[in-house]
Amino acid sequence: MGNLACGVAHDFNNLITAINGFADLVVHDLLMDTRAHNRMLQIRKAGQRAMAITQHLLALGKTTTKDPAIVDMNLLLTDMERMIQLMIGVRRKVTIVLNPFLGRVKGNPRELEQALLILSMNIAQGREEDVHLQIETRTWSVDGKDAKAMGLIHRGPFIAIAVRAISPGESMPKSSAPQCLTFRENEAIGEDEEKFGMSAVLKIVAEHQGYCFVSQDDTEVNEYTLVFPVARIAQDMLAFNNTAELPLRSGSETVLVVDDEDTVRTLIRELLEANGYRVLEASDGTEALRVGEQHKDGIDLLIVDEIMPGLSGHELTAQMAEMHPRLCALPMSTVKPQFVGEKPFLMKPFTVDVLLKRVDEALQDGPIGHATALQS
Repeated sequence: MGNLACGVAHDFNNLITAINGFADLVVHDLLMDTRAHNRMLQIRKAGQRAMAITQHLLALGKTTTKDPAIVDMNLLLTDMERMIQLMIGVRRKVTIVLNPFLGRVKGNPRELEQALLILSMNIAQGREEDVHLQIETRTWSVDGKDAKAMGLIHRGPFIAIAVRAISPGESMPKSSAPQCLTFRENEAIGEDEEKFGMSAVLKIVAEHQGYCFVSQDDTEVNEYTLVFPVARIAQDMLAFNNTAELPLRSGSETVLVVDDEDTVRTLIRELLEANGYRVLEASDGTEALRVGEQHKDGIDLLIVDEIMPGLSGHELTAQMAEMHPRLCALPMSTVKPQFVGEKPFLMKPFTVDVLLKRVDEALQDGPIGHATALQS
């Protein structure tokens, strides 16, 4: 299921990249407050919504980026509400109760989405349609007494996200005292076949230094509660302390764009050419190598899709680096591969500003070198 979701999201993201990108170009060409301009803004808005849906599909996949972020769980749940509704059935009611004073969590938003989607599906599985789903966020200050009673390692401020099934006429489910599960315990007892993906959920929780509690009656689970420590936010990360970014420079470098989706190549070419770059194109690794042979001393940057028929992006990069020792590289995909590390990376779908910023970063980062490409 995860592989299918990632495959669909990858192809769909190529389409969204082209739709959003060309919509941006048309918006800038139209006069403001005209009917055509307003209609194009609606297309752009729909494209942004489609982009959010593909991100939720990727959350179900097995491969996610490991880059941590400061996550507002209230905003994350608000964005997920539509996807949760589709996953558990449109006839079943979904209620999200948010604590407005909730702290932030440091972690991977895609993995957190994955855990919440899996728990929502497990709670809804096998229940009647009149049983609705409630997701609630709240704060929890864990003191020494709580930690000792529940076997917790960490103390301090936490946030809790409860995913529960509410029967008709109930305000809260009737269940036993919550039991804390861990990834190790789940492996030891064996995963219930009906509990889809629980090992993945517990692994995600452990990686985020959190806990997973389960409450159940005699026959079934009525509530899952995920608990995560509140992130400490540095002063320079606050919005009102952010300084304006320096303007992006235009370029004159030669860029080779390699992607099997022609609309994506066309979009990148138009955007870069409008900012002074010289752009070459190739639809796959074989064609890219031919282009590289013809321009041995003239390619400064390789923008390459990681997932292509034949040569993958990093395999092509390694071979291109043999021809062009000064070549810089900017890989792109719907999911950031682990081999990229801290190097510049272009996540699909992207905006005009993000593309230009990543191109600038890749050129500033310098040549990849043959040894570095082979190591990747």
